[in-house]
Amino acid sequence: MKKILYILIVLVLVSCNKFVDVEPKGIATAETVKDLALMLNETLESGFANELMYSDEIAPVDQATYDGMIFEAWRRAYRFEDFMFTISENDGDWNNFYKVIATSNFILNRVDDLPDPNLQHDRVKGEALVHRAHAYFMLVNMYASNYTESTAGNDLGVPLLTEFGDPDIPLNRASVKEVYDLIIADYTEAVTLLPETANANTKPTKAAAYGLMAQAYLQMGNYDLALQNANQALALFSTLIDYNTLPKVPVAIHFDFVNLKLICVRPGEQFNPEMIFNSVTQQYIDIGPVLDGSVISLDPTIPLLVTDATSFVSDEVYALGDPIFDIRFANMILTRNGVKRFFGYANFIENGGLPRGISVPELILIKAESLARTGEFASAMTTLNDFRLTRYVSYAPPGSHKLIAASQEEAIQHVLDERQREFMYRGKRMFDIKRLNALHNAGISATHTLPDGTTVTLSPDDNKWNIAIPPKEISLSPELEQNPR
Repeated sequence: MKKILYILIVLVLVSCNKFVDVEPKGIATAETVKDLALMLNETLESGFANELMYSDEIAPVDQATYDGMIFEAWRRAYRFEDFMFTISENDGDWNNFYKVIATSNFILNRVDDLPDPNLQHDRVKGEALVHRAHAYFMLVNMYASNYTESTAGNDLGVPLLTEFGDPDIPLNRASVKEVYDLIIADYTEAVTLLPETANANTKPTKAAAYGLMAQAYLQMGNYDLALQNANQALALFSTLIDYNTLPKVPVAIHFDFVNLKLICVRPGEQFNPEMIFNSVTQQYIDIGPVLDGSVISLDPTIPLLVTDATSFVSDEVYALGDPIFDIRFANMILTRNGVKRFFGYANFIENGGLPRGISVPELILIKAESLARTGEFASAMTTLNDFRLTRYVSYAPPGSHKLIAASQEEAIQHVLDERQREFMYRGKRMFDIKRLNALHNAGISATHTLPDGTTVTLSPDDNKWNIAIPPKEISLSPELEQNPR
């Protein structure tokens, strides 16, 4: 029943025959800017979390774990097959991000022409620009090569749609550079239009636009502008949680009568004070099994409550942390029968979905890496260590959270390791691997172990780091060129 529910959700979200054949909800009744504002609810970027599976942070899985993956597409991705989806299947991320783009384009095409009695024009326009830019950022980094200055003008990106209402528009792929040019232009304009505060972190603000622009510049390897925009965002929004204050007791507990298990529900990302801009995917991991700081059951005959492979911690990732004093490793990873299981943050969203967007921790680490790469590695280490203090138990020996770097290279590596610690299973690792391999010749590969003990590996230069364009979309639009396999 659970699998059927997820399939129905995806089918509803991607029911159009062609990804450009999207009619945003409310289009027929949009007569004022206020009506357009209501349509922004359609831009909450729910999707499939494709990027989770293309990572070196997933541990080997047994047959039960492998079989427990909700979708066959995830098993294909885990095996690093040429195609994640078949010609008859919809790609939830591709279709949903283009749904966001279609809604944003409709709003941007109409907002200057409709009456605005509530004086919402600037905010609505700014929010639509942010949603469009963020959707393109996710698309170009999943389905295209990482931005590289020398080749971005020729590398194939994704179809670039800026007008609404033309289902016959050719869907040739724009270059990576053209996509990034639009991303940066949209964020730059949005900064001038958005307010400094919003009543929910799903609504973009100036800090969100600056922060997302810093994220884009980091991916491009423009560390000067990444630092500049991270600082501007943090000047407006800098709330950081001391993990010592996180509740160990769930907010609510309920029994899942479908799967016969106890679920611990914690505050959602929408209530996370560190989140500047929040958009999420569909569920990918259940939360639990922790109650009042202790495990519900350590009986080895009772299976773990969840089996998704995307949250089994590899030895390499675990070795990066301090399992005694670092709260992320001491309190958020369960070991049983030799298997380490990351069960999520106390402030994860209720259904366990993958949080996308921008947060204060990410901006701090963008700042630290940018400082290190631009030669200010001492300042980078100060920024990094101040952040790490909020992740260590209060009773840790004084200074145990501090990392020391004697060189620029050491400082950069410390920041990159911290990104892995902080963003375990949040989907950011794939983009980091592509960036580091493309811009810094890092030589990072990813190896997954199958239930029979065999392994599959993505080498640093493997074409499959660029997820295949959905075959269904290419069958409907032959001009849409497939990624090399």
